[in-house]
Amino acid sequence: MQERSISTSVQRVDILLNHKLVQMSYSKGGYKNYIKEYMQAKEKLEKENPDRVEAFMEGAKTEMEKAFAEAEEPSVFLGSR
Repeated sequence: MQERSISTSVQRVDILLNHKLVQMSYSKGGYKNYIKEYMQAKEKLEKENPDRVEAFMEGAKTEMEKAFAEAEEPSVFLGSR
């Protein structure tokens, strides 16, 4: 009779493992606050590359609208330090 072992290892997507990404838990309100902080990158762009500001803002707005329309609870992955 052959014994079977039960695997207790956790399998994850290679991208998450290779880039050491960690899933963050956010409510929609918390995610909106996170995005507001991220959008402060506009100030850096205005100083360093003002030609990209308009495209950045339009692209960010479009992507955020899509993210909020598609997900009840957003899945966010950040790099661990």
